[in-house]
Amino acid sequence: MQYSKAFGDFLCTYFLNLRTNAQPPGTVMLSSWMVGKGYSHDLQQRYKKSHWLKSIGTGAFARTNDKVGYEGAIYAMQGQGGLTVHPGGRTALSLLGKAHYLELSASQVVLFGGGGEELPTWFRKNDWGVQIDYHATSFLPDELGLTEVELSNFSIKVSGVDLGKGKRSIVKKVNCKFPPIARTVRSPKRKIKT
Repeated sequence: MQYSKAFGDFLCTYFLNLRTNAQPPGTVMLSSWMVGKGYSHDLQQRYKKSHWLKSIGTGAFARTNDKVGYEGAIYAMQGQGGLTVHPGGRTALSLLGKAHYLELSASQVVLFGGGGEELPTWFRKNDWGVQIDYHATSFLPDELGLTEVELSNFSIKVSGVDLGKGKRSIVKKVNCKFPPIARTVRSPKRKIKT
């Protein structure tokens, strides 16, 4: 039985959408993760040539019509890549909705990761429309004090603050040039001056 190209394209799109449906719009799909979901490297290249996927760097894709921000990349690094990279400092405050008293630069994003953990090349080389300020640190255990933040289509982990329980400060390094109020957040025994 002979199928038309249009029908073949329809089937490929249908199965691509069916398999990646668990992947929310606006997020990156790592090639290694896609292989685990049944997409061989050859099939990924076929989808790229057919304009169903676009490459955002070696080993990373997005759906062709998706607008992917740095948050969608963090989603993939955390959920698919097993990295502990997460927003911290002013960026975490902003995502947590607690930045109304800080003067923020929307053009800079502060990220932290585990000691020795590097940002993937596809992330470093992509233009996310913001300046990325990344700090690899072993200051605190990787998962301590991270909070899940729900964005429009997905959620990511960010540095959270819970002064009552002494969890991770949203500011991990005093030398990150944050205002004095952010520096006092670390100690649950101190009162925060306003």
